[in-house]
Amino acid sequence: MSQSLKRYLKGLSWMLILLFLTGLGCGGEDSTPDTVGPVLSDISASPAITTVTITWTTDEPTTGQVDLGLDQDYGSSETDSVLSNSHTIQFSGLLSNTVYHYRITSTDNAGNIAISTDLTLTTLEKI
Repeated sequence: MSQSLKRYLKGLSWMLILLFLTGLGCGGEDSTPDTVGPVLSDISASPAITTVTITWTTDEPTTGQVDLGLDQDYGSSETDSVLSNSHTIQFSGLLSNTVYHYRITSTDNAGNIAISTDLTLTTLEKI
């Protein structure tokens, strides 16, 4: 093997080591900022007579908040501040046989936000 080829391979080896240590091209941390909001899916409301459990999933870890009220002004909210892909929030003290509006907000670690459309649920009638 020629001296120039040996020097080339030695330089290439050091370059690969440097790339590995800095994480470039080797599955290391991506330096591109996250500007894409999370995606909400599997939104479900399970109402009872005076309570409701609202669940949903996100495609990346997020915190969650549900706003709930008798109209689109909502008025009440509950928050889950733990980063997770699966979310469950409960409300109690609701009126029976009543239509409620709710909206879900999820925020990823980079501060990107996803907000659902206005959704409705009806609590069960007290028999």
